[in-house]
Amino acid sequence: MHPRKRQRKSASAMKLVGKLVGVFRTAAGLTQAQLAELVGHQAETIASIEQGRRALLPDLARQLDRLLETAVENMPEVDLIPAWAEEYLDLEREALALSWFENQVLPGLLQTENYARAVFRSKVPVISEDDIVAQAATRLERQEILHRPVPPTTSFIISEAILRDRLGGNEVYTETLRHLCTCSSLPGITLQVMPLGRQTHAALAGPFILLETPNFQHLVYTETQRGSQIVADPDEVSILAQKYAMLRTQALNTEDTKGLLENTPDPSVSGWCAEPDATASITSSATTDDPDGTDVVVETAPDGRRLTLHINRVLQPGRPAEGQALGHVTADAPLPDGTEARTVFVLVR
Repeated sequence: MHPRKRQRKSASAMKLVGKLVGVFRTAAGLTQAQLAELVGHQAETIASIEQGRRALLPDLARQLDRLLETAVENMPEVDLIPAWAEEYLDLEREALALSWFENQVLPGLLQTENYARAVFRSKVPVISEDDIVAQAATRLERQEILHRPVPPTTSFIISEAILRDRLGGNEVYTETLRHLCTCSSLPGITLQVMPLGRQTHAALAGPFILLETPNFQHLVYTETQRGSQIVADPDEVSILAQKYAMLRTQALNTEDTKGLLENTPDPSVSGWCAEPDATASITSSATTDDPDGTDVVVETAPDGRRLTLHINRVLQPGRPAEGQALGHVTADAPLPDGTEARTVFVLVR
C-alpha cells in the first residue's frame, strides 16, 4: 500500500486567511485591483491570496492590517513556515534578480538531472525511486528561468567543497563540471567559487538566497534541516546583502572560476590526462629540483615510457596541487597520438 500523501499543514490556514482578506476588502468597498494598487502588488497576487493559492507574506500582511483593519499578520508561525517554502518557488519564477550562496550542495538551478537524483537519493529517511524521479524533474523545470530571452540577473557563489564531492559517482561528477561550465557562459549569470583554505569567510552561518521581486522588494530565503523562512525585514535583508557583497570579494572571480572548472581533471583517470578522453596510469614517480627554476616530476607509465612533467615555478611554486593544469609532458617515446608533448591535467597522489 502506498503511503498517503500528507496534506500541506498550511493549506487550510491559507484559505482561511484568503477568505478573511476578501471579506475585509469587500467591506472597505475595494476591488482586488484597487487593493493591489494601494499595496503595490498585482491584482493577480491579491486574487491568489484570497483563493488560498498563495501564502501571505509578513510585509503584505502588515499593509493589509493597516488598510483593512484585519489581523492576518498574527498567523501562527507553524503554519506560515511551510507555506513560505512553497512561496519561494513563486518568488523565484518571478524574480528580477537572484544572489545565491551554497556551501554543501549545488543550487537547484545549477543541478543536472543525475546530480539532482543523487541529492534526493541521499535523503534520510529514504524516498521511493518514483519520488526521486518526480522531484528531480520538478527541480529541472525551475531552470527554465535561466534560459528565458530576458533571464533574471543571477549570481551564484558555491563552496569549493561542493566541487570536491562526488555525489552520484565519477560520471555524474564529470557531467556536472561540464554543465557548470556551460551555465557560467549563459547571459545574465555569474558563477564564483569560494576556495577552501581561506582565513576569513563572510557566511560561516550557512547558505542563503537574496532575491528582488517585480515590485522591487528585496527578500531573503533561508532553509534549515526541517523548515524554511522568507525574511522581509529591511534591516535583516541589509545584513545578508552585506554578507553577500563580502562573499563576492572573497570568492574567485568569474574568469578564475571558469578556469578552475575547465582544468579540473576527470576523476576516473588515475595518473595523467592529456585530453578529456585520454586515459593512462602512472605506476611510479619521483620529484627533483631542476636548476633552471622548475620542478621536474619523472613518471613511469605502464608501458615503460618515461614521462617528464615540467612545472613553471613562477606560476605555482612547489609540487602541484591535485588537479593543477600548469605544465607539459615530454616522453622518451611518442605519446599515443604520435606527439612528443602536450598540456596535461596533473593528479598528485
